[in-house]
Amino acid sequence: MQIQSIINKALRKIGVLGAGRTPRDQESDDALETFVSMLRAWITAGTFGRLTEVVPTEDYTAGENERIYRQTGGVLNITLPALITDDDGTERPPRDCSVVVIIDAFIDATEDHIYDGQRKRWYQLNQLGLTDDAPLSFRDANGLASCLALALADEYGQDVRPATLREAAAFQNGLTHNWSEGRDEITPVDYF
Repeated sequence: MQIQSIINKALRKIGVLGAGRTPRDQESDDALETFVSMLRAWITAGTFGRLTEVVPTEDYTAGENERIYRQTGGVLNITLPALITDDDGTERPPRDCSVVVIIDAFIDATEDHIYDGQRKRWYQLNQLGLTDDAPLSFRDANGLASCLALALADEYGQDVRPATLREAAAFQNGLTHNWSEGRDEITPVDYF
């Protein structure tokens, strides 16, 4: 679902936007900024797991849940992984809701990336536009819109209905527990 649709749904949930109406351009832009901020807040809060600090000295392919600090000129490229190679040599897609944060000291920029395992795609948060697919929307567009409604409610001085609160809580619970992600196989160990 497009980010604009998530924004429209969130604004309707808090009573700012009537059915069939569209927000003004400034309202959409402000809501997009809030949407990206909400995703970044989830990264900071550890919703998707802890990040490992990495300081590469040469071109580097990121792993899952890494904060990469580019501080030397020897690192020209940092690539997001299409596949991850496990310890046993098998390849698989990155885990759903994996995060890669790239802090580039040379251009004074930070990029936040989230992997949507249900779409098999990396999303760069600071590159998102209103007509782009919303990261994490395929799993539950209504729940994502409810989370955004909570984030926008204070800005508009609106109350949030109990159903919206429940939908947002269920969505965030799903993110933190990630029940749809495959389980790691446990290898039996012989103790004899």
